[in-house]
Amino acid sequence: MYNVGGGPENVISVWKEFGPILERHLGREIPVSWGDWRPGDQRLYVSDIRKARQELGWQPKVGVESGIQQLVNWVLNNRDLFV
Repeated sequence: MYNVGGGPENVISVWKEFGPILERHLGREIPVSWGDWRPGDQRLYVSDIRKARQELGWQPKVGVESGIQQLVNWVLNNRDLFV
């Protein structure tokens, strides 16, 4: 089993960092409401990709900004999947 993700160098906060980048790519503000932490919520998660890197030679090739742009483009081109 391998953890796959961006690793420590690509960690971002969902609404403090990801949200503004996504809003910029969409060209509009995304309304967000905040609530209290729920029991079991994970405050921080970082994929430990060392095993995949060591055994498979795998490492992330897409950075945060580019990855979000690719995600936005894919969703916009596949809106029919979200009905």
